[in-house]
Amino acid sequence: MNPAIWESFLNIKSKQDIFLDFKHYLSALFEWMKDNSFLFDKMLLKRYRIDSILELNNILDYLGCDAELYLDKEYDRMFKHMPETEELFLMRVGNTLWDLVRKRTGKNCPCCITDELNYVLVKTDKEVRIVLECDTCGWTEYLDGEKWEEGNAKVYPISNIEIASIIK
Repeated sequence: MNPAIWESFLNIKSKQDIFLDFKHYLSALFEWMKDNSFLFDKMLLKRYRIDSILELNNILDYLGCDAELYLDKEYDRMFKHMPETEELFLMRVGNTLWDLVRKRTGKNCPCCITDELNYVLVKTDKEVRIVLECDTCGWTEYLDGEKWEEGNAKVYPISNIEIASIIK
């Protein structure tokens, strides 16, 4: 990993209140990635779905309420040790960003059973739809439970407004 990029990233931990709540933490990570995404390979940003998150206008409109993170542990997990490669760094940041915007369904994945499906927005050449997706195995289905088989799509988090229209 490029030490200059790592040092720049470490500067965000000094922002006031970064670990106060998920809102501050998400904002700090998002803003740093948005300002520095040009430093990384576009294919890696796509692989870890960071590119789709960076396209969002107001990241706080996507903040989830069920992140599986403990803010008191995030300093050690994210900032204590420099990853060996930029890919490992982007995997760590991408997973964290997605965890902070994830909207869980409460429905177990039909394939791996141990993981829960998440709401996501998919954009294909033909349509934009809300579907359910498993983080573990990649199983994807429509809201009615039918398997989604539309091929390649760009995946985005679902906003709080969009999720409110589904869960009434």
